[in-house]
Formats: sequence, structure tokens, C-alpha cells
Amino acid sequence: MSEEKKTSADVEQMWEAYFADPDTENKNALLMHYLYLVKRIVLRMMPTYKNQSDYDDLLSNGVIGLMDAISKFDMLRNVKFETYASKRIQGEILDYMRKQDWISSSMRTRIKKVKQAYDSMASQTGRQPTEQEVADVLDLTPTQVKEAIDNEYMYSIIHFESVISSNTSEEPIKVIDTLQDDDEEAMPEQHLERKEMLNHLSLVLEDLPETEKLVIDLYYRKELLLKEIAQVLNVSESRVSQIHSKAIKRIQAKMQE
Repeated sequence: MSEEKKTSADVEQMWEAYFADPDTENKNALLMHYLYLVKRIVLRMMPTYKNQSDYDDLLSNGVIGLMDAISKFDMLRNVKFETYASKRIQGEILDYMRKQDWISSSMRTRIKKVKQAYDSMASQTGRQPTEQEVADVLDLTPTQVKEAIDNEYMYSIIHFESVISSNTSEEPIKVIDTLQDDDEEAMPEQHLERKEMLNHLSLVLEDLPETEKLVIDLYYRKELLLKEIAQVLNVSESRVSQIHSKAIKRIQAKMQE
């Protein structure tokens, strides 16, 4: 039976079979069915897909998160599996990315120069410069400029999670939890920090400029890809990456205050 033709009744039967007998075969059936969640999250987190090894690494770690979600899922909590699994998948990928020294010192230097060039040229001309214009000023190729922007975007996601995460509770509070949890039952009552973080983060988000607020909402709540957000705003993917990074830095500063 193909994944596309599975009905809600089919999926429910898969879960019933797994809970009755959590063997490898039943777990793999669920794993294959929900693999699309991993692929969707990896594509959202990777602004470029040219580096197949990076994609495969993130995919592998996402699968680990999905397997863990299947093993620990409790239907009695009245939380959709897709919501619960998405958090575990993204958490596993972020943990992996934090451990990797994937931005070299030379790339950090290039990121800083590209950011400064964009800001300087934007203030001088009153408009956002193109990748080609920035590349000409810095004697780089447009591809190198875009690579710097994409790397900053990925770094901002990781760093944002680190700033938002709480060190005071046994279970870290991740931004993916605070931005996506609309169900009170999904937040354990004993974790008061999470509720306080949600309230504080909501106020910070409301204070963002409208474009940055929209990008954050489309990325975290609506879970759109960068290219989809770019189509909504009628700008380039690189521009969306920049807006996202600026929003994250603004949120970080507010949260640290």
C-alpha cells in the first residue's frame, strides 16, 4: 500500500499494531509513513541543498529523532503525533548541528563582511542591494555572497535555540516548543519556566517590525520553506534569510535583557 493512499484508519491500525507489539517491523512501518516529516524539516532548515553530505547527515539525525518520538509517544496526552514528532526531529537535528564546527573562521569573516556591505549599501542607496552588487564591492562571486547569507541563516537558528533554551529545568525549553505549542495540555504544569518563556517571547515577537514578524510566523508556525516565504513576500530567498537572521538577533537581544 503506497503512503499516499493511507487513510487515517490505516494509520490508526498501524499504531494499534505497534502498541500491541512494538517490534521492528511495526516500528519501521510507522517510520516509513512519517519519514516525510523529517524531509520537510531538513529542507526548511537547509537554505541550500547542494551539499548532499550535509543533507544526508541532517536527514539521518532527523530519523533518529523520529524513531525516538515513535518509541516515547503517548496517545493519552491528547497531542497530535505530528506535532510531538516535529519537535523531537528538529531538536535532534539542532543538537547535531551544535556539535559540528561547520563554519570555518574564514567563513565567519566573510559573513561579517557581507553583512556590513549589505547594511552600508542599503543605508547609502535606500534600498536592498543585490547579491551581484555586494559581490562586486567585496570582489566575490554572487554564489559566495549567497553562501555567506545561507550560513548565517543556519547559524542564527542554532544560536537562537541556545539563547532561548533554559538551563534551570531538567527538560530544555526549545523555541520550537514555545512557538508551536498552542495546546495547554502539551505543556507540563511543573515546567512553569516554559509558560513564562512563552509569555515573554510572545511580547518580544509582537514588538518586531512587521516584515520580520511575518517571516518568523511563516517559518516557525506555518512551517514554510524559504522559497515559499520568498514567494509570499515577493523577494529572493537570500533576502528572506537576511530578514530571518535580523529578527533572530533582535529577539536574542530582547530575551537577554
